[in-house]
Amino acid sequence: MISRLAKSTACFFVDNKIIEEEDAEVYSYGMELLLSTVFNFAVAIAIAVITRSFIPCLVNLTAFLTLRVNAGGYHADTHLGCTMTLVSVMLVFIFAEKNISETAMYFSSLLMLMLSNTIIIMLSPVEHPNKPLDEDMKIRLRNKSVLWAGIWTVFCIVFAIFDVHYCFYAASGVFTIALAMIAEKIKRKEKIG
Repeated sequence: MISRLAKSTACFFVDNKIIEEEDAEVYSYGMELLLSTVFNFAVAIAIAVITRSFIPCLVNLTAFLTLRVNAGGYHADTHLGCTMTLVSVMLVFIFAEKNISETAMYFSSLLMLMLSNTIIIMLSPVEHPNKPLDEDMKIRLRNKSVLWAGIWTVFCIVFAIFDVHYCFYAASGVFTIALAMIAEKIKRKEKIG
């Protein structure tokens, strides 16, 4: 559906002489990414509002996204797969944040941060086959990933003292990106092997 809408938009632009025909494929791809992002953002906001977890989801997704753009991670094969992965991860997070004790939040946050930082240091950035990276870009993305992991770790340490809930929200987002990095590495090995 998103792909068809993106192609239709590109054709509309060509027909109305807004873009050149040879640029249609590039515009279609860009429009597809934009529509997919907007749709997933709307789904995330809807879930956060419906479950009355807007602030927890905002902190969680901010931690996730600030790392995701630099560290890489899992890419679903379809837009539907991407949306379903997002929904599943958000629902697991919301269930956890509503049902575990503050003590469990504290200790699970520590564990998630230790594991996540180790994974981010070892694996970042996770390259996507459609977007190969040169060595200079890999170094820059790795440094940014480690920096953001450090920022979120400091955030979590501060909030572990003042309000463990915020620590848990952020640590869960960082942990999600670590799991996404592992998932993409496994997926790529399966395709190669």
